[in-house]
Amino acid sequence: MTTFFCSLILTAVMAIPSAAGTASITLKDGVVSYSDPNAGRSTVQVGGPCADLWVSPDGQEIAFIRIDRSRPNPYAIEPFIEQSTIFVASRSAGFKPVRVDFEPPEVDGRHWNVFRTPRVSPDLHTVYFLIPAAGTSWFLMSAPISGGPAKPITWVEDYCVIWGGVHPGDLLAVIRGEPPDAARGVAHLYYHYSASGAEELIGNRESSGGFEDVARAWTHKYGGACEQNTN
Repeated sequence: MTTFFCSLILTAVMAIPSAAGTASITLKDGVVSYSDPNAGRSTVQVGGPCADLWVSPDGQEIAFIRIDRSRPNPYAIEPFIEQSTIFVASRSAGFKPVRVDFEPPEVDGRHWNVFRTPRVSPDLHTVYFLIPAAGTSWFLMSAPISGGPAKPITWVEDYCVIWGGVHPGDLLAVIRGEPPDAARGVAHLYYHYSASGAEELIGNRESSGGFEDVARAWTHKYGGACEQNTN
């Protein structure tokens, strides 16, 4: 490993506190709970069942959805979510949940009330989330945590937010693309999206491996963390 890479990793370690606390935050049977040194195990109360828990790499922030309306899904164990609400919470505030409010965004001419897989930017100003607007891809959106209109980003299959390193707040994402060879099926492309909106192709599943492997290699090179701390 070169000195350049070592310096980046040191920067990442300095920017991201120990993530040992991530294991103490769990989602089970629709309830988010965490270890409280004063009260033992405590739960986050939002008045309904929860899903899509995300824990920041430093274990200090969480995001999740409350399932407001759902119906049985004959093709899956979990119910089909028809309406949800995004919440975020900080360890420094005792994980008191904060509802993220925004107008129902419009995608493909339809207003949506289903929001999935939220993640928070390291400056704690923005929440990212997915809308299930297609059968094979999701539409990635962003919204201010303090309130305001949601903004569209792009269609993705998966994504993560970078914490620490040289590019804090940037995104890595998987996008379905046209195959270079029609006989080989759909291509899965990996992109880096900077905070300024610039995008850079950084690989593809066919030659670079799975998304988690590519995200881990990318952050190993540039520092920070983009792990999928979810359950």
